[in-house]
Amino acid sequence: MTKPLKLSTLTFACAMSGALVLGGCGKKNKAPKAAQLEEVQKRTVDEAEATKALKAMALDSSGDGVLSWAARDGKAGNYVYRDVTIKDDTDELVKVGEMELVGVHMEGESPAFDKIVFKDVNATDIEKGDKTEMHFGKIAIVKPSPALAKAFAEAFNGDDDAFENIEGEVGFKAMSLADMSISDKDVNMNVKALNMGEADDKTGVFSLKDLSVDGNKDEKVKIRLESIDVTGANLKKYKGIIKAAMKDGDSDKFAAEYFKSTMNVYDPDFRHASLKGLDADIEGLKITLDSYVADATKKGDKMVMEAKMTPLRVVPPAETTDRGMKEFKKALDTMGYDSLEFTAGGTSILDEKADSMVAKDTFIAMKDGFRFSYDLDMTGYKAFMEQAAAMQAEQAKNGGKANPMAAMGMMSALTINKMHVAFRDDSIVDRVFKLAAAEKGGSPEALKSQAKAMLGFLSMAAKDEAQQKLAQDIGKAVSELIDNGGSLVIDVNPQQPVNLMQLGMGAASGKVDVNALGITVSHEPAE
Repeated sequence: MTKPLKLSTLTFACAMSGALVLGGCGKKNKAPKAAQLEEVQKRTVDEAEATKALKAMALDSSGDGVLSWAARDGKAGNYVYRDVTIKDDTDELVKVGEMELVGVHMEGESPAFDKIVFKDVNATDIEKGDKTEMHFGKIAIVKPSPALAKAFAEAFNGDDDAFENIEGEVGFKAMSLADMSISDKDVNMNVKALNMGEADDKTGVFSLKDLSVDGNKDEKVKIRLESIDVTGANLKKYKGIIKAAMKDGDSDKFAAEYFKSTMNVYDPDFRHASLKGLDADIEGLKITLDSYVADATKKGDKMVMEAKMTPLRVVPPAETTDRGMKEFKKALDTMGYDSLEFTAGGTSILDEKADSMVAKDTFIAMKDGFRFSYDLDMTGYKAFMEQAAAMQAEQAKNGGKANPMAAMGMMSALTINKMHVAFRDDSIVDRVFKLAAAEKGGSPEALKSQAKAMLGFLSMAAKDEAQQKLAQDIGKAVSELIDNGGSLVIDVNPQQPVNLMQLGMGAASGKVDVNALGITVSHEPAE
């Protein structure tokens, strides 16, 4: 990639890592607006110090580095450059209508600044005949860390790898993009505004407004996203991610940092996050989401997490040449669906002192289909997540190769105290048998009879009287569900907390103590 575009690429690296890092704000805390995040009081810097910093950044005389300009105004550390051109060795690739520097000064022997703003940025990159064009109405970075400010200086001096070789902490108080557009032969992307930064309480905020993606020529893609708003992010928890993300191609380190950051589940990622107004059309497949909202509230050792997803709708294309999509649409037509609509939600209470998690009425539901829900009380959650994160990090380093022993160790950390699972039929059972009949031949009623007959074989695998009764209860409950709808309910109320790995090994060997586990299966009639 060319040198000038690396200056623009910096903003994308920050933006993408920020999107991974930043979570949301509490219900009582509104997200600061972009102007509040960017606010910096201009300082008066000694002229000699300011000039020294400008020279170190190749910004004292036009053309000293990769930047040249038609005019410069300002003094005492605060400057405005107009009609700026950023060059590489062969061509002019980036033009900036105006660049503002606020608080230019020295930090020891390195130049620094309080704020840099690029306005009316236009960039063109032509590689192997393919042209990429970028436009930004504005890019602003406020209070960059010394390491990041130094990288800017090195880039302005012509260092092509300045942002890939940063030594030290990468960070900033705020960053914003406005009126961004990127286009190439495949796609056009536009963003009205993207803001991220640090609020007064030292937590992070992130906001994205009006994202649009449109495919060109053969790329039949159209995506719209109204907003993502997240504040109250736990910046300390994800300290290593931004730096890892800035390292060009260092995906293993990025993955390791990400999984390491997720280990302490009792340290919340955010206080509030929301995504609204997703509307996507991909090869005729339409996906819309009204909203997804999540909140996390921590008091002492306890944290309450709540999440709610309002309708996610999936509509198959009316006409398509894609084989898989044709089969998908045919299946929906057979079941009597012209679209699928999902909702989801739930509440989890995490107790750090007890190392426990209690999930209440966590569910996913499909309109005119089903509702699957569960309540769960378990301990060992932190150890489970730590081992899961370590396993995923190891897997990332090993090219995606899984370690079965690590997976077993992960399961051994988790203990189930109580569990309640319910599957409510809202017509999905009849529809699935109708689909099966269409694909295999026969009638739905005949297939239902076959399925109920097969349930009778469960008793043959029973090893004792308790297992025999459980098998009979399962057969009766599932048969009732097939015939009359309603809900299939599974409860686990063990006499003593049960280790998940031991439960799995017992199930595999057939040595399951049904009475000790308190397992019951029942059917509840439709309301």
